[in-house]
Amino acid sequence: MTPAVAAGAVAAAVLLNTAAGRVFGSPLPPPDELRLTYDDAVRSAGLMSLGMRRLAADIEFIRLLMYYGSAGEQGQDGSADAHAHPEGEHDDGPGAYPQLASRTLRILDLDPWFSYVALYSAAALAFNLDQPDQALAVLRHAAARDPKNWQYRAYVAAIGFSKTGDAAKVHRELEPVVRDPECPTMLKNIVAFLSRRLGRREQAIGLYREILRSRDKNYHAMAEKALQELGAEAR
Repeated sequence: MTPAVAAGAVAAAVLLNTAAGRVFGSPLPPPDELRLTYDDAVRSAGLMSLGMRRLAADIEFIRLLMYYGSAGEQGQDGSADAHAHPEGEHDDGPGAYPQLASRTLRILDLDPWFSYVALYSAAALAFNLDQPDQALAVLRHAAARDPKNWQYRAYVAAIGFSKTGDAAKVHRELEPVVRDPECPTMLKNIVAFLSRRLGRREQAIGLYREILRSRDKNYHAMAEKALQELGAEAR
């Protein structure tokens, strides 16, 4: 697709979605304000013109998972070689996976109610990549569009306590979140670890068993090992 055709497609999307994004007070930003790279715009414009913003967001989330799952991806201060980025992509954050936050914000621009991507990325940034400020920026953006989502507030509090090293308070804030069926497996693993650290054996066992029943196989081996160490069966 040539730049001219892509621009035309985006313009069509703007005309069809401006009313939804501005006139009726929807939290959806109008398409001309989306933080899309050139390649994102080409992929998403056709779907948006059909009113399929969530599908466009789903596709971008798959790309985010592939990006975060790419071994060795490093940022400006990492030791590994940086991946070659598609046209319009660039590193815009610290440390490893420097595009994780900005990719998440672009997905939330497409679908402000896609809370899973915000929670997933915030947990990865804060607890796996030691980038709490980036995580908080993602959560602030998500909460501005979806202010009634209590999970964002819980994550913000937990990240704040993690910065002070207060494991008990981090656990307290995240404990209600892991009861949600849509809670990311990554976060369940973090809370299970905290439960072990705080001596809450039965809770840790329950969470590790839930992880084994999840479709996210990335944490299965870790959960099996933890259950063995806790002297519990993986049932």
